Amino acid sequence: LKIVSSIAVFVLLNIGMSATARAKNKNMLYIGSVLDFVSFSAPFDVPADEGVKLAVDEINAAGGIGGKYKIKLTVKDYRGEAGPAVAVTKELLADGVDVVLGSGSAQASIVVGGLTANKKVPMITITASGPDIPTAVGPYGFTNTITDNRQGAALAQYAMAQGYKTAYILRCPDDPYTDLLPVYFAKAFEKLGGKIVGTGTWTFSQQEFSVEVGKVKKLQTQPDVIMSATFGPFFAGLITSLRSAGIKTPFFGPDVIDEPSSIGLGAVAEGVVFTSAVFPSEGSSMAEFNKKYKAKYGKDNTVAPPALGYDAVKLIEAAVLKAGSTEGSAIRDALETLENVQGASGKLTYAGGGRNTIRAVAVCKIENGQKTLIKWMNPALADIPQPE
Repeated sequence: LKIVSSIAVFVLLNIGMSATARAKNKNMLYIGSVLDFVSFSAPFDVPADEGVKLAVDEINAAGGIGGKYKIKLTVKDYRGEAGPAVAVTKELLADGVDVVLGSGSAQASIVVGGLTANKKVPMITITASGPDIPTAVGPYGFTNTITDNRQGAALAQYAMAQGYKTAYILRCPDDPYTDLLPVYFAKAFEKLGGKIVGTGTWTFSQQEFSVEVGKVKKLQTQPDVIMSATFGPFFAGLITSLRSAGIKTPFFGPDVIDEPSSIGLGAVAEGVVFTSAVFPSEGSSMAEFNKKYKAKYGKDNTVAPPALGYDAVKLIEAAVLKAGSTEGSAIRDALETLENVQGASGKLTYAGGGRNTIRAVAVCKIENGQKTLIKWMNPALADIPQPE
């Protein structure tokens, strides 16, 4: 989730590689992935990589994209560190990669995208959800999953639909995701007529939330809803502290809650509302994807990243078909105009989204220890806060 922003000067020694990329097969699409398999983003990148490989194998088995372009996938592990992220991206570019898939870390993806953009190679993040990534990277930067401002807007609209008029948010400044997603919720909530009655903070270094919970209890106006982008042990700690203190206020969280350890916390998590990019309703594209995933990997899929990895490859496939080319700038131009591409998670659109995908948000609830679907929401672009 967090990567050191300052990058030391890195000299890449690549013995045997000339200044020009090696000769490429014109009937081959070269995709490179720069992912983290051992550090903070590994819980997202490891399963996302499974979805990428499933899509690549499926397309190649069918004769390639449009029966013409086979895909060659090269995966690099940057280990959650800045130096290796730069190094492996340069290796991929030297090899003549046509498009790059980025990590769950927004900061890492921006670093990688900056390098690929200089070579006119598009970069698509698989699970990084910062809506500012396309702006930070430039014309060659794209996101894939539901962005933070889109899911914040969906939660705000749902809160208002429940009659909630006041909210309390908790921010964590250690990462843009945990810091800004509550801000996007707050802005959308206030635009709809809601009121933020207080803002708390937490950090990645803390292990308990008694101080934050104490501040909530002391509020003169108790909120109708509490919203925070906590995840994993932080979500468990916060929701347990709130409920132990007798605070039964509805709790809203983001898409990182959509994983087994959070959903299965037990009674303390009952009724928690959260967002997701996926829901496997019977007969849905996600249900069909899960069948293919189990056939390939011999296990059930319980999280969103595999589907998002699959989606990213399907977007690339659609762009190559539209462009009739595997050249980076042609893929970039086609990506920006795509509409209603069928992915594992649903229909995906870039046109009009500023290179962030326009996709539906599944608003879900934990009921009896299970993820249940409340409704799919698709906030209008005008109702989504601008990226920060």
